[in-house]
Amino acid sequence: MAFINFSCIQVFMIFLQKLWEEKDQVVSSVGFLCPTIMSQVGKDQKLNDQVVTYVECSLLKMGNVDIILVPFCQEMHWMLIIICPLIHEAYFCDPMATTKRDTSFKHVLQIAFRTFRARGGSTLKAGSSLKWSNIVCQQQLGSTECGYYVMRYMLDIIRHYHSIKDKQKWFGSKNAYTREEINEVRELWATYFMDNHL
Repeated sequence: MAFINFSCIQVFMIFLQKLWEEKDQVVSSVGFLCPTIMSQVGKDQKLNDQVVTYVECSLLKMGNVDIILVPFCQEMHWMLIIICPLIHEAYFCDPMATTKRDTSFKHVLQIAFRTFRARGGSTLKAGSSLKWSNIVCQQQLGSTECGYYVMRYMLDIIRHYHSIKDKQKWFGSKNAYTREEINEVRELWATYFMDNHL
């Protein structure tokens, strides 16, 4: 249960994209943002500006996606943002919930979303801001397994996603994941990596 690095998260995101395609879904309905870039958000305004530009371009390039999964790391702790751009909603999942998080990522994403809206990126007329909600989600017991939890969050969303209306079914429990649930993520990651990258 050691801390997971950026490369591990990125490989799992590629696996999830393949898993989504195998569900015979419209590929463009789900998107991802790069965790390495998103994790640069913080007190450095220059880096924040670069992240805003990246998100703006990504949103416009993705087009009418239903949801965008955004894993990011802050002070050696992985978290997940779920953006539903077409309905102006965003959800924050923290496997170790606390009120002490740096929430500057919300401001950065709001700025990017306003540009996306201004360029016709949503058909909704009212409002140009994202409405944020904290999702009740499974909570880790230790201090290093956050990356496994974020990967499991994303896996559960991809597996059970049918429409934006499903968002109430994604989580809802603060219970820790079982060892079997975490091991499934490990096995999926390892199998995909060995079959496609070795």
